[in-house]
Amino acid sequence: MQEESMEDRASRLAGRAGARAEALAGEARDRAGDLARKAAPVAGLAYDEARDRARGAASALADTVERQPLAVLLAVGLLGGALGFLLGRH
Repeated sequence: MQEESMEDRASRLAGRAGARAEALAGEARDRAGDLARKAAPVAGLAYDEARDRARGAASALADTVERQPLAVLLAVGLLGGALGFLLGRH
């Protein structure tokens, strides 16, 4: 039986390691694709919920403005004054 040279063994092991690395990369790519396909519907649901909440908040604000316009005007004026005071300081 002929002994295998060190170079042949190293070459064979490197080939095995390369093949295994390619297989792992393929598995990782497949898993990433699966996760992306699963995440898309969840992201859509989150977007829909955020949109509905924003519409609800805008509607509530509009109702408040209609019911108490002077109070809202006073609050906006105070907020603008405070913001102007803070921005005016150097």
